[in-house]
Amino acid sequence: NLHVKVEIANKISPSEINEKEGEYYLININIINNTDSTVRFWALSCWWQDNFVFNANNVGLYYPKCSKNSETIKEVASGKSLTYTGILHIHNKKINIEKGFKLGFIFVRENEYKLYMDFEKILLDKKNENKDIIWCDNPIFIDKL
Repeated sequence: NLHVKVEIANKISPSEINEKEGEYYLININIINNTDSTVRFWALSCWWQDNFVFNANNVGLYYPKCSKNSETIKEVASGKSLTYTGILHIHNKKINIEKGFKLGFIFVRENEYKLYMDFEKILLDKKNENKDIIWCDNPIFIDKL
């Protein structure tokens, strides 16, 4: 049982990330391992954001500049968590903030990917098939900030 928990830390100014405009929030994404063994999965070393999706079209994760990006195995020990700190980008202020939205983690098992395969295609196929996506436990609301 993996769980995803999202915590919004605070709103940040576009200038803090060298952007001219937009609505951005610093967030922590926790992947919590409630199993009795270590869980291993594939993610990108720099653009780990590719492993995450939203159930709303007008939100996303901000991608920082990246000079070297490669597939890597991540581990979360039993009873532990792995935290990604990222930036939530609201693309359109017309988001339905009363309903909230959810973030999902696309889980790519250790044995599902080999270095000669197309990692991005695996992620896209899982997203399109809504397969192996672990959704955050609670909706995210931005109006509370």
